[in-house]
Amino acid sequence: ESINNLNVITNAVSTDAACNGGAGSVDVSATGGTSPYTGTGTFTETAGTYTYTVTDANGCSATASATVGQAGGLVVSAVATDAACNGGAGSVDVSATGGTSPYTGTGTFTETAGTYTYTVTDDNGCSATASATVSQPTQLTASAIATDAACNGGAGSVDVSATGGTSPYTGTGTFNETAGTYTYTVTDNNGCSATASATVGQAGGLVVSAVATDAACNGDAGSVVVSATGGTSPYTGTGTFTETAGTYTYTVTDDNGCSATASATVSQPTQLTASAIATDALCNGGAGSVDVSATGGTSPYTGTGTFTETAGTYTYTVTDDNGCSATASATVSQPTQLTASAIATDAACNGGAGSVDVSATGGTSPYTGTGTFTETAGTYTYTVTDANGCSATASATVRPTNTIN
Repeated sequence: ESINNLNVITNAVSTDAACNGGAGSVDVSATGGTSPYTGTGTFTETAGTYTYTVTDANGCSATASATVGQAGGLVVSAVATDAACNGGAGSVDVSATGGTSPYTGTGTFTETAGTYTYTVTDDNGCSATASATVSQPTQLTASAIATDAACNGGAGSVDVSATGGTSPYTGTGTFNETAGTYTYTVTDNNGCSATASATVGQAGGLVVSAVATDAACNGDAGSVVVSATGGTSPYTGTGTFTETAGTYTYTVTDDNGCSATASATVSQPTQLTASAIATDALCNGGAGSVDVSATGGTSPYTGTGTFTETAGTYTYTVTDDNGCSATASATVSQPTQLTASAIATDAACNGGAGSVDVSATGGTSPYTGTGTFTETAGTYTYTVTDANGCSATASATVRPTNTIN
């Protein structure tokens, strides 16, 4: 058997680890010497420098060294951007360094609040993870508290405030509002919004009533009763007011300073006027009359009618249904006393006729029963009547002449 004196030559060729911390390989081979060899083959190795010994069939040996490398460590970064609004979405930006690019699993991911773990794989299939927590502000809450309007139809207010979210806020403050329901939107510094509603109430409408009682008599005073409902009691300006005839306006104010008005007219009857019209007595010493009547005031009247009166001046009082009174006077006159006169002219001859001249004064002419009457001797009584039927008498004696002897 021939001896190959050639030296054994060992060759070690490394293949780097694909992933940092992973395994590469070393391929160990030999030439020269006398085969077969021991110590050759492919060896799986982590990163490092390795020395391999190969021995041939004659026990001759040779060594070779090889270094297994590895890619730089794959490092994953996950950076969170918090959600702007409670319940909204934030984001996570995932990036990588080291390893062998390009990478899969990187980018920006939209996420709601929570903790997330991301895996990035490089071109060699190596992977690494990173975690990030997306936070969110507390829930933005709006509050609206109403203060009712003090007066019906007036303005109340709503105080709008906010909690949570991210201050400062817009849309908060105190707002003057009339009665009704209002919805307010509050926005925080991130543009997140919340709403709240409030109802502004109002007191019931203040209603004023003014009821007049008319004056009983012209020129006297009536009254007005002023009362109120609604609003907020107690009230000022109510009560009973004594007023002469006219129209009056009353203002009532409630406990909140709200006011309302009402008007009332106090009337009065027309002026009570009494009238007394006299009818004179027809005859001196007889009776005439006075007719008493009334106008104005409030009928029916007492004290009116026709009254029989002798000559004189009389005053009459008339009272209406409200007890108002008026007076009137009238004078009943009478003619002068009717007087009859009878003047006799004696008979010129015994047994012949004389005459009586009857005349009248006073009373009311013309007269009947006057004139010259031819009468024989004797005593006669004559009645004279005036135009009103009044009468008077007069007597006269017609004397005869003396008898001739």
